[in-house]
Amino acid sequence: MGNVLDLKNQDVVAPEVQEPTPEAEPVLASFFSTPETAAWTIEHQRTERGRSREYMFLAGVAITGGLISWWQSSWLTCAVIVLGIAAWELHSRLPSTHRVEIDAKGISINGYRHEYARLHSYDIHAMPDGSTHLSIKTTRWHIPHLHLALGDQDPGEINAVLSRYLLQGEHKIPLLEWFLKRP
Repeated sequence: MGNVLDLKNQDVVAPEVQEPTPEAEPVLASFFSTPETAAWTIEHQRTERGRSREYMFLAGVAITGGLISWWQSSWLTCAVIVLGIAAWELHSRLPSTHRVEIDAKGISINGYRHEYARLHSYDIHAMPDGSTHLSIKTTRWHIPHLHLALGDQDPGEINAVLSRYLLQGEHKIPLLEWFLKRP
């Protein structure tokens, strides 16, 4: 009963409570050096050289579609290809800015979140024109790869953030992107 304090008796002095001393734990500098999140914006830009290559590609698709339609005697195939070319051209002419954020929950592009459970691996590519792109392989069949331009973002910082959550794999540069980005 030595630890019991009698509150009715004012003469008894309460025992002195010792403050716990914090133990010195070493703080790793590498814990603070890797960022937790990364965010940047991607602006859709078309260069004059890229535009001419895009037109050559679309002309090749149109000629191939016309030959297939003539060979199959089905002009519906040609109509679908022409509509696809029109959609491509409309998409490339409209200016657009995309916001990309990487955090502990996943990768969000314009507010649409791709969780890490649905992502397989990532890779950072140096494109032929000198730009860097982030390639993300997903487990979904209808979105096999996401290709995001890094712009002014540091590839080392993106690698440091993503290496915490995803495996780094070797992805191939898509042939069409490589052709359009060639100097």
